Amino acid sequence: MATDGSSIYVSGPNGVIRVWKEGQDKSVAALQGHRDLVTSMTVLKDGSLLSSSDDGSLIHWNTKAYIGQAKYSGSEKSLSCCLVIYNRSLASRLHTDTDHVFIGGSWDSNLYLWNPRHVTPIKVLTAHDGPVKSLVAFESEAGMRLASGAANGEIIIWDLTQLRIMNKIKAHEEAIYSLSFDSDMLISSGRDNKIRFWDQKLELAREFSSEDGFARKFSIFRKNFMVVLSGVKTIEIWDLKTQRVVEKRESKDIISELTVMDDNKILVARRNEVNALKYVNKKMTTIKAIHKFRMQVRYPPMVVKSVFEALFTANP
Repeated sequence: MATDGSSIYVSGPNGVIRVWKEGQDKSVAALQGHRDLVTSMTVLKDGSLLSSSDDGSLIHWNTKAYIGQAKYSGSEKSLSCCLVIYNRSLASRLHTDTDHVFIGGSWDSNLYLWNPRHVTPIKVLTAHDGPVKSLVAFESEAGMRLASGAANGEIIIWDLTQLRIMNKIKAHEEAIYSLSFDSDMLISSGRDNKIRFWDQKLELAREFSSEDGFARKFSIFRKNFMVVLSGVKTIEIWDLKTQRVVEKRESKDIISELTVMDDNKILVARRNEVNALKYVNKKMTTIKAIHKFRMQVRYPPMVVKSVFEALFTANP
């Protein structure tokens, strides 16, 4: 699941990405091109979409014409994550004529880099000892860096200017599920039930333990709060100042994805629906859906609820 604020992109298990927009009584488009499960999506600065898949490919989508602009190959195994890096120094080093580069993390333990104008990789980074599970780029005091997390709990920090390893740590005892960067801190979550905050020297600054199982997904919102997908059916809201869980919600269905929009809407994808949540006055509530859609796929229909309202108008 991904969003640009006005559109929500939801992928089904058959590789089709459905596009939902405000004011429409059905999905406005179906992006077809992947042959297997879509593993991640990210929206570019120009509003286009990049997706990775278990079929080993990336696809760059034109979200105005709803067509694939290019399909990128190179990995013979699943691409579990994808990222767009805007860095002219990196683009120049790779002799590209754009200001950005596409990166995919693969189950073959490699990182693949593509010039958006060419469908085959221009660089392959090999260093991990296990499948790559998550990627995040961030600015450090020394320049642009890339963090890649693997299934063996390892994080590697890459210098994107020189394309070399800056640091490598054993961050978790089990697989890393998610990486993020916020307020000069690299944040990682893992199968070992831990969410860890790392400073610029990759020294452990803070640690949280998810209460209901491994931390599959997390996101920082409103600076001092963190929403965590704990286990498979629990959403936790953490107060980062007190380091305590201030709100918890159980789901009857398995939660597959969680993301926070720019205006702090919390979108939660369950087996058969997507809900928008808000956390106001120390309480997490589901906002009334103003649209309800039915998605036609090979698998059981998915009902998608999207909300386009102003949320978080009060302080907790």
